Amino acid sequence: MPSSADKQAAAESGPAEAAWQRFWRIVIATALAGAVAIAALNALVDPTGAVHARWPDAPILCAEGPRGDIWVAATLPVRLDPPAVLVAGTSRVAVGIDQALLDQLADGRTARIVGLAGARMAELARWLIPLVDRADAPQRLILGLDYAMFAGIDRRAGATPPAGPGAIWMRALLHPDATLASLNALVSPDDCALSRGNRSGGDRGRSIAAAAAARGWDAVRTDAAGAPAARLRQTDAAALPDAEDMAALDAVLTVARARGIAVAVLLPPVHPVQRAALTATGHGSAFRRWHDHLSGLARSGTVALTDLGAAVDDDRLIDDLSRPGFLDPIHFTPALLRRLINK
Repeated sequence: MPSSADKQAAAESGPAEAAWQRFWRIVIATALAGAVAIAALNALVDPTGAVHARWPDAPILCAEGPRGDIWVAATLPVRLDPPAVLVAGTSRVAVGIDQALLDQLADGRTARIVGLAGARMAELARWLIPLVDRADAPQRLILGLDYAMFAGIDRRAGATPPAGPGAIWMRALLHPDATLASLNALVSPDDCALSRGNRSGGDRGRSIAAAAAARGWDAVRTDAAGAPAARLRQTDAAALPDAEDMAALDAVLTVARARGIAVAVLLPPVHPVQRAALTATGHGSAFRRWHDHLSGLARSGTVALTDLGAAVDDDRLIDDLSRPGFLDPIHFTPALLRRLINK
């Protein structure tokens, strides 16, 4: 039988143990309440990290900045409000296609554009395949492609998506960066993208034009003439187009075909200094191999191809999205693309 000392110790430990249990219950409840409050804040204010680009208000998103944030901003709107037509590419399609042109391309169906700034085809495919390999996948997929996406220039080395939908939601609702972006949005609601850098295509285009105009168009043209050549010289043209990027494109097309998704490829207009850089760096043959592959896909009926790559010879730069032209030697205006498509 327990001694009197044991009984006394047990009696004294009971209240202490109960107090510790209450303490830990309070700690756990407080932590859970805090997590719920943070998640609610981010869900209500800015769940995608794309201020002024929440669904369905602004269906054109230029996703840039930290790559984890890009995946969140680019994925959640498409998952939560699946469009009938999805246009995917880099910042060029997000800047170069406006709402009116999107409506024309979508032929009256719901549509969304997502441009992953600076993405290679391999990165675009890692983001895109989970969105098209679903029961509620888009009926039509339009890919805005250019040679730089296949040139082996890994501008986003190690860029990988969060591992699955759960990780995407965790980053969107509980990541410190998401909370900071939401708090900034409350303090400065007129700012676009804030700490994340994601914005609508029009906002991105206006910022490009304003920055270029501030520096002077001659400086922009001079820099742009040298930058493509400098990047291309980092790669071995004989080994291009990059095998990983080409395989990524084929993987997207395979999934789309299995899901019955119609795929169109848009090769947007290329500024003359960009085309000149291909010749100057010995990439002409690699470009033709890439282009021939896409042409073969079109001949086989795998994709519908619209090639506007060599449609522009005017190298003047403008600062007005409403006029046909280039904002810089990479980004073209919706007015230029509309004129070329309608022609």
